[in-house]
Amino acid sequence: MIVVDFPAPKNGKAILRVEGHSFKALKGEDIVCSAVSALAQTFAGGVQNNLGAEVAGKLESGDCHLEISVAPEDFAALKLVYRIFRFGFQKIQESHPEQVKLI
Repeated sequence: MIVVDFPAPKNGKAILRVEGHSFKALKGEDIVCSAVSALAQTFAGGVQNNLGAEVAGKLESGDCHLEISVAPEDFAALKLVYRIFRFGFQKIQESHPEQVKLI
């Protein structure tokens, strides 16, 4: 199972943790893992490139732990982007409840 821990941003910081695999298909062919991975990578790269966020941590297959920090003037934008990506993770969980748990 993939566990996505994506709490609401606080004090100019956001955290994204993703652990596990869905085991829905063979490695490289698993659409659930691919969908979660695409969201995690796009969130991290998007806030870094568009909000100038500082992204620290690791983003590896089955193991992601990122800490994102933005300047105070960009915190409202970070919260908006967070809500959009949280919605994406929720939709994947709804479609694949046996493979994805969002906390």
